[in-house]
Amino acid sequence: MLCLHVLCCCWASCDAVCAAGYEQCQGKLLRLLERLVYLREVTADYTYYGIASPWLQAKVLRTLQYFPSPEGTAAQRQLHDVLVAIFNSCAETGKSSTVNKTNAQHAILFEAISLILALDCSKDLLASSVTTLGRFLSVKEPNIRYLALENLTRLALVPEVLESITPHQGTILGNLKDPDVSIRRRALDLLFTMCDGGSAVEVVEELVKYLTVADFGMREELVLKICILAEKFAPNVQWYVDVVLALLERAGDFCNDDIWHRVVQLITNNEGSQAYAASQVVEVLGRGASHEALMCMAAYVIGEYGRLIKVKPGSA
Repeated sequence: MLCLHVLCCCWASCDAVCAAGYEQCQGKLLRLLERLVYLREVTADYTYYGIASPWLQAKVLRTLQYFPSPEGTAAQRQLHDVLVAIFNSCAETGKSSTVNKTNAQHAILFEAISLILALDCSKDLLASSVTTLGRFLSVKEPNIRYLALENLTRLALVPEVLESITPHQGTILGNLKDPDVSIRRRALDLLFTMCDGGSAVEVVEELVKYLTVADFGMREELVLKICILAEKFAPNVQWYVDVVLALLERAGDFCNDDIWHRVVQLITNNEGSQAYAASQVVEVLGRGASHEALMCMAAYVIGEYGRLIKVKPGSA
């Protein structure tokens, strides 16, 4: 049976012409999944830690991802109920469960979440996915956290569930400090994807702080993501100037010329920010920053708008 579903998966993943004629397999796969999840119609030889043939369940869920959403209310309800049962079963898996049982349950769960995303299922299933994955962000097992971050990044692209991911922002930021670089990268991708106007200031400021301790291999990508978010969601020009100056001061080697060109353009076109920008540049230079990109920006800003700086009483 497992070999048959592997073959079916290969057929379904082919182009539309090759896959034509296999549409009826979808209903049979749904019925098989229902029998495994609800009725557990397998012999003891195919029961793994109380789970009916988990490898076959995962393979059926993977195969269903290559089909369109089921037609008809009955089929849609059938799929919905099976997916709900999978979530409920995973929620019942307690701390006393063995590692083998937990791994099997997670294999089924992550395939179910992938199916929900592939078929654009109902909001309650999307919400259940976010809730379940949110719990996984704090587990000790790195593989589970990696998969949780990866799937939450995919879910963050769905506008309807983005708001429900935001409460997990603190935990996601915490994963930036994980010893595993792959988890740190997935956390960065998720923060970038889920960032919106309401969270941009906090996320960008946290990423700027993280920049000083981030791996050198991540800094170029990190700088680029910070620049994109800062420009896209900047509440005002002054804040954007502060962010770019922080990047040039802390990671000038990873900032290309386009970054300071862009901020100079914004300063030039916003008269009200020119005096502020000039004073901030002087302040940064006073702390000893001297990267070439910063010097280029400082030469222009101070040369053009240095006259606008108000000299404080008693200062040199």
